[in-house]
Amino acid sequence: MDKLSDKLSNERQRSELAESVKWLRLAVAKINELSIPATPEVYTIWYEYYADRRHDLKSAIDNKLIKKEAFSAEACQQLFNEFFIAIPEQQLQELRQAIRALIGQLTLELNELNTGMESFTDVLEDCEENLNAKPEVDSLQAIIRVLLDETKKCRSRNHQALSKVYHLSTEIDSLQDSLEKMGEEIYKDSLTNIGNRRGFDKQLIKAIRKARAEDAPLALIFLDIDHFKRVNDTHGHLVGDRVLRFIAETLKRSVKGCDYVARYGGEEFALILPNTNIEGGRAVAKQVQANVAKTKLTKKKGGKPIESVTISGGLSTLREDDTEESIIKRVDDFLYSAKHAGRNMIQSDNEDGLERSAKP
Repeated sequence: MDKLSDKLSNERQRSELAESVKWLRLAVAKINELSIPATPEVYTIWYEYYADRRHDLKSAIDNKLIKKEAFSAEACQQLFNEFFIAIPEQQLQELRQAIRALIGQLTLELNELNTGMESFTDVLEDCEENLNAKPEVDSLQAIIRVLLDETKKCRSRNHQALSKVYHLSTEIDSLQDSLEKMGEEIYKDSLTNIGNRRGFDKQLIKAIRKARAEDAPLALIFLDIDHFKRVNDTHGHLVGDRVLRFIAETLKRSVKGCDYVARYGGEEFALILPNTNIEGGRAVAKQVQANVAKTKLTKKKGGKPIESVTISGGLSTLREDDTEESIIKRVDDFLYSAKHAGRNMIQSDNEDGLERSAKP
């Protein structure tokens, strides 16, 4: 009974994978037709469109197709933002498996192209045998006709095969490239081009292990944009997105090579600072605060100024008994306290616990 169950389970998995490959191949063809980057987000919306598992998404795409609206990379990203908050790990795994299976399928098709040459080889061997038999002129002419006919057929097959080899090789290279990018981009925030929450979680685990192995300090900072909702409500979400990108760029300029910057969620950012004690962490946080507060942001349209943006933060360093969860909670608590103590400050677990930045 167990063997029968295993057999049925394996058959179901093969069937599901075959379906996934079919959906992916349709998605790949559509992405190539649109000439847009094959990001995980783009793969997701077109893969789900052909899988027809999200009727709301399919309806939205069908409406755009009916209206002949353009599917640019930005339009696909907007669809993703509307219908997916994030790509679940299970769905990413499904996409990865489908890509690997499709690469295997295409590779087999590529290898099978060689079989077309076997018939031509057989004809050549037959002709050689006939020639060894010292044929008469009529037989020679027949042999030549056969050779000419088969050569033309072989040339035609080769032309088609070479064309197919080119397209299959290109498709395989594109899929392999996408598979590699998918491994990288799932840890990147698409709006700000820095790490996302998934990337932060992975990096923090690595940073803690390394700090403990080397008996080195490790600082963690959470930063949150003050009154960000007011920015969105007053100036619109496009301006809000510009502010988020501005903060991300400021953070990237404020850290060194081994530090890690991530958008933790919404308007909250995180900095993982290896080999950094509390004083070093506070210096980085204050520098970021000052750089943000002194920058005068304006709207692109008309150059109208936006009110000054400030940030609040929580800071702590790794303790001997810390887990990932405990240091995150402590830093988050400090951030929460800084927000409620008046904003535009950094709160940490050093000395008096409260450090207010100089006003810009």
